[in-house]
Amino acid sequence: MSRGTHLAERMPPAKRMRRHEPGKDAPPVGQRTSAEKTRRGHEEQRRDRAAASKKSRGMNGDELSRGGRAFDVPSLPVDFDGVPVDGSQYLALVRHQAALHAPVYRVAFNPYEAAAAAAAGTKKEESKDQLRARHDADLDAVVSAAAACFRDSDSPETNLPPLPSLAWRQMFTCKFKAMRHRLSYPAANEAALHAVASESRMTPDDRNEGLWFQWIFGYGMRARRNQLKGHQQQQQAGSSTASALAAAAAEGDAEQELLWREPRTAALRALGHEHVLKLLEYMPEWFVHPAAQAPAAAESAPSSVIRSPSNTSKSTTAGAGLALGAGGTSASGPDAAALASVARLPDAVPPLLARWTFALLAALSPHLDGEEVSVLRTLARACVQAIVRNRWRFRVKAKNLLSSSSNASAGATPWTKEEERDVSAAVDMILDNDAEEQTGGQEHDDEDGIMHIGTPSRTRRGAAAVAEARGSRKGRSARLHDAEGADRLPAAGVASGLDEGAVGTHNAAMAHLLRQALAEEAQRAERSAWVIIAAVAGGWGQSDLWDEGMREVGKVAL
Repeated sequence: MSRGTHLAERMPPAKRMRRHEPGKDAPPVGQRTSAEKTRRGHEEQRRDRAAASKKSRGMNGDELSRGGRAFDVPSLPVDFDGVPVDGSQYLALVRHQAALHAPVYRVAFNPYEAAAAAAAGTKKEESKDQLRARHDADLDAVVSAAAACFRDSDSPETNLPPLPSLAWRQMFTCKFKAMRHRLSYPAANEAALHAVASESRMTPDDRNEGLWFQWIFGYGMRARRNQLKGHQQQQQAGSSTASALAAAAAEGDAEQELLWREPRTAALRALGHEHVLKLLEYMPEWFVHPAAQAPAAAESAPSSVIRSPSNTSKSTTAGAGLALGAGGTSASGPDAAALASVARLPDAVPPLLARWTFALLAALSPHLDGEEVSVLRTLARACVQAIVRNRWRFRVKAKNLLSSSSNASAGATPWTKEEERDVSAAVDMILDNDAEEQTGGQEHDDEDGIMHIGTPSRTRRGAAAVAEARGSRKGRSARLHDAEGADRLPAAGVASGLDEGAVGTHNAAMAHLLRQALAEEAQRAERSAWVIIAAVAGGWGQSDLWDEGMREVGKVAL
C-alpha cells in the first residue's frame, strides 16, 4: 500500500468527498482572492477599451487596422475645441485627421506574379517595347533627314558612319554588367594576391593629377615636344616586340615591362573606389590633352577592349579597287595607292585612355550616389563631343579627298603647298580647341625653309592626307612604299588610252570606294567613344544619354 492511499484513508469522510469535487473547494463569490480580483479587473478594462474604440471609430479611425500603439492615446472629449492641451490629445487629433484621408493598403509580394506576367505576355510590356522601337525609329529618321539636308548639289556624298542600334545597345549592356559582376570577385590564388599587392605599392597615394598621368603614360603632362617625340620614336622602335612584351606582362614577368601601363586586373583591384572615380574625373580633360596623343605605340597595343563586329579590312577594299578598271581593264598601281593612301583619322578617344576608361567603369560599383553619377555623365558627354569632333574631321576630309580626286581626273592643276596647308590648318583650327595651346603662336620652319606663324602642329599630317589622295610621292605613307611609282590619280585612265566615258565611270567607282573606306575609318575611330557611352548609359541606368548623344551627333550633318 502506497503512502498516498494510507493518507487518504486517514482523512475524515467530509474532506475526502470534497477532494474529489473540485468545484466545491472554490470560495464564495464575496470571498475571492486579491490576485483573482486583479486579473478579472484587467480583463474588464481591456473589454471596456475595445468597446470604446469601436464606438469612437469615426472619431479616431480604424484602430484595429493600425495595430498596437506605442503610446496610450485616449479618445478626444466631446467638448474638444481643436487645440490639444497635452501630448495624448495631440496624438489623438493626428489619428483623427489621418482617418479623414483615403486609406493606405499594403500588398504582399507575390514571387509568382512576374513569371505569370512574362508567360502571358501582357499588353503593357508589349506597348512599352513598341513605343521604344518607334522612338528609336523616329530618332533615326531625324538623323537621316539631317544628313540629307547637308548633302546639297555642290557637296559630295559623305556616307557618315551609322549610329549604334538598339539591339547592339541591349546586348552590350547585358555583357557589360556580366563583366562588372565577374570583376567584383576577389583574387582567387596567391599569385593574384601578390600581383595586387605589388600594384598597390606602385599606386600614387595623393590626388595629384600629374602623378596619375605619369602612372599611366610613363611621362608627365608637361613633357616637351622633343621629349614626346623621342618617347614616340622609342616606342615605334620597340613596336615589333610589343606583342611579346604584352604577353610577358600578362604572365606576370616583372623583368619585361611595357613603356606604358595597361589596365590589368591586378591594377584595377589595387585601386580603391575613390581612386577609380578620381581617374574617371580626369579623363575628359585627358582626352584632348596634347601629351595624351603622343604615344603611337598605344595604337599598336596587344588588343583593343572592343572589336568591331565586321572584320572588313582596308586591304580588301584596296583589292576591290584593283579590280575596278574601266571597261573591264584592271586598274594600275596608282588607283590602289590613291584608295589605300587615305590618311588615318585620329581616334575620337586616345586608344590607351579608351582602354583605361572602359576598365575603370567595369571595376566601378553599380551603386553610386548623385555626385558620383554626375562624374560618369560628364565623362559620357565628353565622349559625345569627341565623336562630334571626329565627324567634323571626317566631313572635311571626305570633301577634300573627293574634290581632289575629281579635279585630278579632269586634268586640273595640282594643289600647291600653300593650298594644302590652308586646308589642313582650317580642319585643325575648326576641330581642335587646343590648337593654340599646342603651338602657342610660335614660329617654326617648314621643309621649304619658309617661316609660318600660328600653324597647328598637325598641319603637315593634314597636308600629307591631301597629297596622298592625289597620289603624290612625298605625302604617301611609309606603309604603302610598294606604290611609290605613281604620280597622279588619273594616270591609270590616261595611260591606258581609255575614252572620257570610261574614265568617268572609273572615277565614279573610285569615288565610291573612297567614301566607303572613309566611312569604315570614321567608324573605327569613334568606336571606343560609343563603347564608353554605352557602358555609362547601360551600367548605371542613364538611358537619356543615348538621346542626347545622338541628337548632338546628328547636328554635325546640318
